[in-house]
Amino acid sequence: MDYKILSYLLFYPDDEYLANLKQIDVKDGEINEFIQKIIRMDKYEAMSNYVGYFDNNPSLSLYLFDHIMGDSKERGQALVDLKEHYESHNFAVDSQYMPDYIPLFLEFLSVVDEATAKELLAETYEVMNTLYLRHMQMDSIYAFVFKNLIHKMGKEVSQKEVKVLNEKEIDELWQEQEVVFGNSVKA
Repeated sequence: MDYKILSYLLFYPDDEYLANLKQIDVKDGEINEFIQKIIRMDKYEAMSNYVGYFDNNPSLSLYLFDHIMGDSKERGQALVDLKEHYESHNFAVDSQYMPDYIPLFLEFLSVVDEATAKELLAETYEVMNTLYLRHMQMDSIYAFVFKNLIHKMGKEVSQKEVKVLNEKEIDELWQEQEVVFGNSVKA
């Protein structure tokens, strides 16, 4: 299965996406099943599902480094390094997305040779496996994309305990910490 198609399936389902989705003609049954499910949905339902999974749930983030580094200071350099890696292969990075955006990463894999693509994809195994398991827990139609990526690595799904954050946990995660200053200044 082509990385570019898998990449496209993970983009936001706006009107252009939905129109283009109808044009995809592949022999893969899972992809066709996914396409049919999205096409049969009301477009607002498709958009709402996508936002609910990927935008409102940090544990399902489509940014690789969210799962590996969080917001650590090392993330900035890793993003620069990844962008430079893309550019060294003459792959133009769309400035709309961070270099670790999974659909962008998959597009990159579609332009390098298969051995390189498989090797780079294998480096993301833990993230893809975790995303697959979390999507399965939520009965998400996107789970099959991550399962396919695991199989493209030549690996199998590793069953492990994963946690999908509920709304309260997400709110707590994103809640700003109280600012506390040191000792008060005496006049």
